[in-house]
Amino acid sequence: MKDTEPPDILIQFIILVLGALAWLWLGWCIYHTWLEKPVERQIQRNNSEFILVGDSLKASAPPVYIQPQVLGIMINHNGEERTWNTNVAYAVMMAESHGNPNRINWKDYHRHGNCWGSFGLFQLACFRGTQEELLDPETNIQMAYELFLKEGWYPWGAYTNGSYRKFLN
Repeated sequence: MKDTEPPDILIQFIILVLGALAWLWLGWCIYHTWLEKPVERQIQRNNSEFILVGDSLKASAPPVYIQPQVLGIMINHNGEERTWNTNVAYAVMMAESHGNPNRINWKDYHRHGNCWGSFGLFQLACFRGTQEELLDPETNIQMAYELFLKEGWYPWGAYTNGSYRKFLN
């Protein structure tokens, strides 16, 4: 053995420490992904009461927007009638956010846009704009409509998995 080479025991020790760190990291990932129970706490936002579950906001009260208000925004925008099926749009929205315009899901990861979070009535993601813009019902519906015109209903998981059907009239 040359004087410049580290002793075998030192190399074995480094390998052991790196292996232990890898197992700790893996355990931490498993715990935080599958085993950790979300912590609930009350928070206030825009004079509405919510429950923060993990990193998701869930309304503790009935949705702020009711069907007639939302349908009015969905049917036309600035006097122009929208071309989507309003019943399907409403059902997708209800399946995505239960009609809560302040709904935020920070645990939602979108591979196609490499971004985190879904916001508002239609749980939009990977859009440029502020959180406040995405939570504004009219802006959220307009952005959802523009996305619908480009890609149909396929960007919404509630549509592709069929969970929207229980909200159809």
